[in-house]
Amino acid sequence: MGHALSSGSTNSESEQPARQCHAGHLRFGRGGRLHFDHCVVDHRPPSLTTFADVSHHSALGKADRARTYAVSALITRLLCTVRSMSTCIVAVLFSAVNAGEAKGPRSISSSVVVSSMLGRLGECLRALLSWSRVRLAVAFTSAVNKMRLANNASSTNSVRSKEYYFEDGTHVFQVENVLYRLHEGILRKRTDMCGGMFKLSEGQSESGGLVTWLDGKDDESPIRPPQTTRQEFEHLLHYIYGEWQSPPYPLDYLLAVLKLSSQWDMAQGRAFAVYNLKQIEKDLPPALRLKLGRIYDLDEWLLPAFHELVFTPLVKLTPRDLQWLGLSAYSLIARAREKAEAERKTLAFIPPSMDDIKIPECTCHEQCIKIWNDLWVSKIGKRVLHPNQIFALKFWQIPHVLEKLDLAGISKRCGEAVVAKALASGAFEREELLVGQALQCLLSNVPLEDKDIML
Repeated sequence: MGHALSSGSTNSESEQPARQCHAGHLRFGRGGRLHFDHCVVDHRPPSLTTFADVSHHSALGKADRARTYAVSALITRLLCTVRSMSTCIVAVLFSAVNAGEAKGPRSISSSVVVSSMLGRLGECLRALLSWSRVRLAVAFTSAVNKMRLANNASSTNSVRSKEYYFEDGTHVFQVENVLYRLHEGILRKRTDMCGGMFKLSEGQSESGGLVTWLDGKDDESPIRPPQTTRQEFEHLLHYIYGEWQSPPYPLDYLLAVLKLSSQWDMAQGRAFAVYNLKQIEKDLPPALRLKLGRIYDLDEWLLPAFHELVFTPLVKLTPRDLQWLGLSAYSLIARAREKAEAERKTLAFIPPSMDDIKIPECTCHEQCIKIWNDLWVSKIGKRVLHPNQIFALKFWQIPHVLEKLDLAGISKRCGEAVVAKALASGAFEREELLVGQALQCLLSNVPLEDKDIML
């Protein structure tokens, strides 16, 4: 124990020198094979020579090879990471063995312990990689078969769109089971994303082999746009190909154009959808505006929509509102509403104190305090707590009410002093501050549970 293997090898892997690792009986050979105690542990699927060969497997179609190549590369990188981590661990343990041997007989017991740990680590890695070999082979074969069956089924059951299958089109797209034959030139002018699609469909060279596929050239190998539905895609095509119509536009049409334009870098389409949504902003529920603002970075919608939700009675929120918000956002809004209600009640029944205001010429200060407290509750407090939010006095409106408040019965100096104190206290800004803090907490800590918008 403690001596690295020689770089010589009698097996087929001698074609490429094995990468030596001074960590006991451990080395890595060609193709990712791992050697422990002269035993070869091959973590690759038994039916394939290397993962890269899946892109040339005769059983797969052209589109399948392109997709599975990326999956196989990801699995290979994952196994290489595990292999590198095991190398580092074994190297550290081997260094401890060498250090123990250098110190003489006193450290022989520690060397034996570390050597035992090296042996156990080797056994664990052999078991892990053997298990990975079987599991990866089964999972990978299952995934390939599912993709092949899905593609064959979709190609067999697909139908041509009556409106957007142009005989002079250059590329075929498929969404769900509908085929669309569209014009490359028109799409390139509208979106950067489609340009990338066309480049990929022309062919791509990979190191160690050539990956070539011709998606979009015919009905058998269409381009399949990701993350869209048939209805959304047809709304987008109506925006691209359809004749201009005067607003207002249907909400589902605008949302589909906004979604796909944002997803595929269509600046004009996004601007069109945002502009027309703002024209009907007042008709949109605040929960929908808040979700749209979060998904599509419409920052100007966030605070007004959140503020409206906080001061909307929870019983008035519909099931659709709750679906748009999600449970976490709804819980945060409910807590913010409770805090805001507590602030409103405190402000309504506890007027700014006049006890610390001392005016020498005021001969009836106690009477001024009593009149002020009564005025505050009757003119400010009751309006703040009005049950109808339409008529309820907002915090930001209180300073304007105070400036016009009739302070009859209170000495002029006392009245001016207490109003100035109330305005300088910052109490009328607490509501907006609370709402702003809650919104910031929502944006920072509450992820969107679902980006799909159901109408």
